Amino acid sequence: MTLARWVLRITLWGLGGLLVLGLAGVLWLRQSPYWAGFTLFAAAHRVENFRAMDRIFPTRPIPREGSVWAFDVDPRPLPATYRYDGAERALAAFLDRTVTTGLIVVHRGAITHETYHLGADETSPFTSWSMAKSVVSALIGIAVEEGRIASTRDPIGTYVPALVDSAYGEVPIEDALTMSSGVAFDEGYDHPFSDINMVFIRAMALREPVEQTLARL
Repeated sequence: MTLARWVLRITLWGLGGLLVLGLAGVLWLRQSPYWAGFTLFAAAHRVENFRAMDRIFPTRPIPREGSVWAFDVDPRPLPATYRYDGAERALAAFLDRTVTTGLIVVHRGAITHETYHLGADETSPFTSWSMAKSVVSALIGIAVEEGRIASTRDPIGTYVPALVDSAYGEVPIEDALTMSSGVAFDEGYDHPFSDINMVFIRAMALREPVEQTLARL
């Protein structure tokens, strides 16, 4: 066997081994908790992921207390088009383009329109993302009113012991509510190892509490 053939054979065996290892790695990754972290925002998985956050993230149910206020229902048809930037545009095309999974219109305390798309229905759980900030802000206001929080100028560490020795520890609650804490945080979703993606990966794959990840910043 010539040297060239020997080198070629070794190279082919090496490439074959790397291919097998690569496929095994992908199969392992797809079965591991890390897979959800890497595919959370991927176009092929995003819609389903956003309806399954209780399976992807560590979760804890919070039971309701007392009676639940219900909306009245006053069905009305939506217009087929809307005007934007000087042009008439199709509403259906907008919903498709924005990958809308649910649309609800509330007018004067009554639901006037409610539709679901892309496999969702009225029983589907949806992640609220940044809408939760408004809920948290309202809860902080209630806590102040009830005397559970003395002042929104109190440092966060006063009420969240896990953050006492972190960069967030001395940040006033009010500054966090207005997203002006000053803590360096990379929210680049397209960067695999950005701070925001590491929060997701650590929470989903390592089951690490989010406040523990934030405390490292």
